[in-house]
Amino acid sequence: MAVSNITLTKAMLDYARRHKLEIPTVSIRVNTWGTGKQRLAWRVSGHLHEHGFPVPQSKWRTPQLTHHFFPATMSEKIAAKARQAVAERWSEHAIQSWYGMGDVPWCAETWSYIKSKAGSTTPKMSYVPAIVEAAAHKRDGLSLTSSPRPGDGVCYDWQYDHEADHIETLLSKSGPAITTAAGNSGFPYVVKKYRTTSNVIAWIRVTR
Repeated sequence: MAVSNITLTKAMLDYARRHKLEIPTVSIRVNTWGTGKQRLAWRVSGHLHEHGFPVPQSKWRTPQLTHHFFPATMSEKIAAKARQAVAERWSEHAIQSWYGMGDVPWCAETWSYIKSKAGSTTPKMSYVPAIVEAAAHKRDGLSLTSSPRPGDGVCYDWQYDHEADHIETLLSKSGPAITTAAGNSGFPYVVKKYRTTSNVIAWIRVTR
């Protein structure tokens, strides 16, 4: 998760003040990790540990502290699973076996599988136009967005007939250039695709 050192330090200082912890001298103007911030992290993580939170004591800036103060959004969780799907080449067979339906186009099944693995409670869906319709009406934990970010669904209209034909999971976007995790794209496993926004008909945000 991309959280700056300064942002994390401010969160730890706020926590230390609220819980009356001894606060060492630290700087919130410099994005570095010095001795004072190490001591602050040690005291904050120790207090969290003592009060039942799963943050191990550490004198360093830890991922556990970052995740405690800045929990990942559902979009971030989905993006992480999508990257894992590409790296591990999640297979068509495994995805269709999980979905319970084979021998059909499996792009939406892939999208459903990735978000489920990320912890989403939204339902399985295998028909892309139905996904867009649900999002348009803010049903089933889905919504449309005009500000796409990693983890969002990317729906394409290949025929330019105003109906979505295919869905992938957004990994990154730079202007019109996008990178996605895709199933049913010519390989029997999830692959990384490099596309443009020219055929995108909808961006889907998973909200739960």
